[in-house]
Amino acid sequence: MRQFSTFRMSETTHNQISTLPEDMRLRYYEAVCNYGLYGIEPDFQGVEQSIWIPMRDLIDSASDRSRVYSDNGKKGGAPVGNTNRNQSKLNEVINESLDHGYYIDNEMALEFVRCGMDPNWLKPPLSFIEFVANRVEESYKNKSSVEKKKIFVTAIKDWDDLKSEYPKWKNDKEKSMALKEDKQHREKTKPKTCTKCGGELGQYNDELYCRKCQLNCSYYEGTQTWEWSNW
Repeated sequence: MRQFSTFRMSETTHNQISTLPEDMRLRYYEAVCNYGLYGIEPDFQGVEQSIWIPMRDLIDSASDRSRVYSDNGKKGGAPVGNTNRNQSKLNEVINESLDHGYYIDNEMALEFVRCGMDPNWLKPPLSFIEFVANRVEESYKNKSSVEKKKIFVTAIKDWDDLKSEYPKWKNDKEKSMALKEDKQHREKTKPKTCTKCGGELGQYNDELYCRKCQLNCSYYEGTQTWEWSNW
């Protein structure tokens, strides 16, 4: 069993727990402490486990990064072989920022990586970088590009209200994207003729029908298929 005298709990983990119902918060705080200090996995199942997994991964990421930095300082530098991997992570952050209108250098990308948020938030699609860039563009349209960049950088690192709002924004975007994809699939797979007689179909609201064969054709979102039935 691993055991550490300290561990790092990020603001993201704290915010995740704060959004839970009151009767669940203590259990998750205890789970975070037991895992961070002693490596003890909580006995969560189902939905509780799905809530726990990103917390656990973030603890691992933050704690491992902290211990690596400490060890590197004692040894005089990063372990051999880490340079390319670390630069690849920084390039991902730099490219994601550039895709949304903001150029940052290696030093700034490293600050983003080290500011305590879930590392997955920095990855596309629908990254925290995209969210902040959109918010800056919406709220500061009349600012110069230089001023917008300063706001963007500060917001990524320090604006806790945006960190609290980001999960809902991402969830809403994912739902919107899923609905759009479902609509496109629905139209793409929509029958053009009757499955029985090959005749032209009529349509009433969202349902198709063949009057001659007395058949209806309805789209089921659960299976994402069009299914035929008798009148």
